[in-house]
Amino acid sequence: MIAARILVLGGLLLSPALADPQGGAPSVLDRSPTEWSAAESGHWKDWDADTRPPEAVQPYLLRSIAAYRRGDRPAALRALFELLEIAPDYPSALHQAGILYFQLRRHGDAITALERYLAVAPHRVGDTRTLAHAYYSLGRYDDALAHYARVLSVHPESAEAHHGQGLSLMRLGQSTAALQELRRTLELDPAHASAAFWIAQIHFDEERLEDAVAAAEHARDLDPFGPRVWFLLGQVLFELERDDEAEAAKARFDELNRLDAAVRAIESSLVFDPYQPALYRELCRLHREAGDDLALRQALRRWSSVDPAGAAAAAEPASAK
Repeated sequence: MIAARILVLGGLLLSPALADPQGGAPSVLDRSPTEWSAAESGHWKDWDADTRPPEAVQPYLLRSIAAYRRGDRPAALRALFELLEIAPDYPSALHQAGILYFQLRRHGDAITALERYLAVAPHRVGDTRTLAHAYYSLGRYDDALAHYARVLSVHPESAEAHHGQGLSLMRLGQSTAALQELRRTLELDPAHASAAFWIAQIHFDEERLEDAVAAAEHARDLDPFGPRVWFLLGQVLFELERDDEAEAAKARFDELNRLDAAVRAIESSLVFDPYQPALYRELCRLHREAGDDLALRQALRRWSSVDPAGAAAAAEPASAK
């Protein structure tokens, strides 16, 4: 029923005021970073990320930033394509395009953009954690591990780089080293729910059940609305023959997993086209049903960027609580 409702909502026509200013499906998504022209070797050797961009590229950067802030990643990417036509290999544009491609789940294109960024700005390796994420997402765990190490050589206290390194080590079968990296992640960021979850998963996989249940309960406390931690917690509790608690965990998993599937379907649509107020309305309803007030507030803020009146009206019940 939820999936059917999402399909109906996603098919509603938008008013002209809420439609994508460019109209229709953004053609930039049919293009590839391999078509970008190259600058002459060494053209950007003096580029400094902290200096003011050249005047010629500033309007494109401002358009891209404005589009990104309202959640319109295709429009943000379109502005960068136009920028790269007049300023080939401009480093900031390559970097931002790589991040946008990753967020659009175009991991191969993200790799192309970010490797090219490093080619023209090799001193900026610390900016390219997303490149390692993209390698990991495509199952290139050795490449991911190597690149996380490069990032950590510049930013040794990057919690996300330690987390990525831990997951890469885990995928490569090095669970002891993976646990070390995941624990380091929690030292740097005690609220890192994913690190806590994977620590619990490794303990469970290696049949350290008491360690697993303690880690899973910690992960649940950090992310009480994530279905996967409830599933894992239920598994561990069943193994420990704590059947009543396990059944309760399974019931909560079933509820959250149903809602999460609907949320993911909506987010998959919004990432390509944020101008869909009806989907934001449904997203807010789902977060209310789950009881996730933080996610609800975040969804309302995003909705407000494309439909302020609708978001304000929807926020009233939440404000009155």
